[in-house]
Amino acid sequence: MVNALANLSNRAVIAILIGIAILSSAASLVVNLAFQVDLSAGWWVSWLQNFSTEMFGAFLTFVLIELIVGGRERRTQQKHEQLDYLLHQLCSSNAHEASHALDELREIGWLRDGSLKGKYLGHAELENANLERADLHNVCLELAKLPGANLKAANLQNANLRHASLNGARLTSALLQSANLANADLRDSYLEGANFQSAHMGFAQMQNAQLVIAQLPQAYLEGVNLEQANLSFANLQGAHLEGAALARAKMQGVELQGASLSMADLQGADLSRAKFDETTILPDQSRWTTDTDLSRFTDLSHPNFWRSDNPCSPAYHYLSGRQVLP
Repeated sequence: MVNALANLSNRAVIAILIGIAILSSAASLVVNLAFQVDLSAGWWVSWLQNFSTEMFGAFLTFVLIELIVGGRERRTQQKHEQLDYLLHQLCSSNAHEASHALDELREIGWLRDGSLKGKYLGHAELENANLERADLHNVCLELAKLPGANLKAANLQNANLRHASLNGARLTSALLQSANLANADLRDSYLEGANFQSAHMGFAQMQNAQLVIAQLPQAYLEGVNLEQANLSFANLQGAHLEGAALARAKMQGVELQGASLSMADLQGADLSRAKFDETTILPDQSRWTTDTDLSRFTDLSHPNFWRSDNPCSPAYHYLSGRQVLP
């Protein structure tokens, strides 16, 4: 019933209004005849005045509703159609079309007002694209090409960036809470101050990434490659770094309370001023204590330098490019 009324045409609505007015007038006439009321010329003049007033009022109400509500609905429909068209262009393999679509989205203001929330941009070719402060909350960017892209302060919370190419991208102060970056390429990327809380980043390639003061509490970083990355003063409390490659990483002042470094490779990592607690799990799966000698995980020349017996670990019996027998 509601859907049928919603789909009525303008002519049908006007016809219904006229029909209601005529029926009400007829009912008035019948009542007057039934009670033998005098139907003089004055009565008919009064009836015509009332009828014309009712019809004018009904017509004016209809026009106003159509102008306000109908106009808003038409504008919304036009926006959806234009947005879908621009997103289709944005995912085009034609770099010129994608660039033009991005410029138009930025000019209209749809990059920052939440219009792209939850949209699909998988496989999009956005190399060196300017997406600074873009609202890409819950957007699917799986397998998207974003090398060198400017995503400073962008909102990528809950976004799907699995297997996305972000090498050299700038994500300074970006919001990536609960985002999925599994197997993403973030080599040489700039991630200073970015928030990765509870993000899924398993097996991401993050060599030489800049993560100074980045927020990664409770982040899932299993098997991630962070070799030579700069994690100075980053927050990794409660993070899952099982099997992570952290060789030669800069980790001065990093917060590792409650983090798991089980089977991680810390060879050559700088852990000066790093913070641990009794819940921190070390590469050999022992718990950190105040007596822990961290250099046996970082210093190759240490007499008890630790290597893993697990072939899945990046620290698996491997020294100076040669496999070493247990």
